Amino acid sequence: MRLTAIPDIQGSTLSSPLVGQTVRTRGVVTGGTRKGYFIQVPDRDRDQDDPRSHAIFVFRRRDHPALGASVEVEGEVHDFLIDETDRPTTQIAATRTKVIRKQGPPVSPVPLDATLLDCDSAELALRLNRLEAMLVSLEAGSEFVAPSNSFGDYVLVPPGLDLVRTPHGGVLIDPDHPHRWLPSLRIIDYSRAARLNVGARLSSTIMGPL
Repeated sequence: MRLTAIPDIQGSTLSSPLVGQTVRTRGVVTGGTRKGYFIQVPDRDRDQDDPRSHAIFVFRRRDHPALGASVEVEGEVHDFLIDETDRPTTQIAATRTKVIRKQGPPVSPVPLDATLLDCDSAELALRLNRLEAMLVSLEAGSEFVAPSNSFGDYVLVPPGLDLVRTPHGGVLIDPDHPHRWLPSLRIIDYSRAARLNVGARLSSTIMGPL
């Protein structure tokens, strides 16, 4: 079976053009969850002029390759939906994973900064779709704008994003942008999730797959 590039699997719309087909592709492992892991085209092979996502989630509950490994994956393409109103997330249900190199070439994160996020909801949806499953970062100084919880969920605002704020550091709903999206993250190991107050700030840059 020939290799299919990740951007060709992702396609240029919300849904993959290869749904239901079995594909084989390669990438570098950038992160993982309990249900699988993420792979991305390394910097040296990425076409900066291609607006499609260069990363994808691999659904596989066991035998996850190590972070940073260069792998080859084979499996069926799916557009996963939590419910009918949700946006689809393109995934590969892996039947085979082969580690090519234990340490693959570098993958650089895309900053989720004010420049990227300061736009209307329709434009932001397009920008985020192009970043689906890709490695992203939030810079030091990003502020927590919602209370933490026992599941390790956090919502943040990067420096420089002009929003209407509460005295304690939260964000008020803007009637001109009622569906504004803000970056959020989850700590996989709940026991290591710190309890934080609204208004706390990141002390260093963090990164992970979107």
